Amino acid sequence: MGYGEIMFGALTDIFNKIDSSWSDSRLARYQALFEHAPAGYFVLHPDSRIASANATAVALSETAADKLAGLAFSDLITPDSRPALARLLGQNEPVCVQFKRTGQWLRLTTAGSPDDDSIFLIATEIATEPGN
Repeated sequence: MGYGEIMFGALTDIFNKIDSSWSDSRLARYQALFEHAPAGYFVLHPDSRIASANATAVALSETAADKLAGLAFSDLITPDSRPALARLLGQNEPVCVQFKRTGQWLRLTTAGSPDDDSIFLIATEIATEPGN
């Protein structure tokens, strides 16, 4: 398990415990950890359209945050990477995909969803083309 997965798991645990007694500043600290994490976090709707992304995910995709919202995640990756994405979403198997815009290879994993409807993708950069 990589750093991105560990950090995401910790943040998910924290966000699951949020209640009305939390101060705005306490909540803001944890939201900042999510937003500025070293791994890219994409939150997808059940139909694989992007609901939100943290700053690292925006940078990795080289797509403005407002343009990411509502975009199908598969539109960000090369056609050759789409079967790998399907394996990830269908079998929860970590995969490597290539972004269309940058040609960059990313390792994708999923993490548990607090609401069971969203899909959380964790993206970490890798230097060379992997074997899928």
